[in-house]
Amino acid sequence: MEPRVGRFARFIEVERFVDGVLCDVRWRDELGSRWSLTPPLEVVLLRRSRSATFSAAEHHRPVIHLRDGSWDRLTILHELAHLAALDPEHHGALFCGVELDLVRWFIGFQAYGALRTRFDELGVRYREPVTG
Repeated sequence: MEPRVGRFARFIEVERFVDGVLCDVRWRDELGSRWSLTPPLEVVLLRRSRSATFSAAEHHRPVIHLRDGSWDRLTILHELAHLAALDPEHHGALFCGVELDLVRWFIGFQAYGALRTRFDELGVRYREPVTG
């Protein structure tokens, strides 16, 4: 069964999801070996008001600002991909490749396939992992 993509009702659920990702061997080890990256092992989550227009990850420290109302796995993984990839293009090919891995691992293969298909349809560039 594919994990749910739905929204979290409480911020504590968001924190638990992020902690689960950060403690997972795929985040800690596989991102490093597949992409030659060193993802952060600790991330600070900050809430933004519902009037904010977007969520965002800081590039100089492992902090994610999550807009109230955007507490879903896809948004959270998108912001985590920014922290892991540190792609100078912001939404470049490295970032998109890392995001695809995170979606496959933490949401499921159907969501990964849908995102990759959409990337292909829109001509979004994404890198394949260095290994495996």
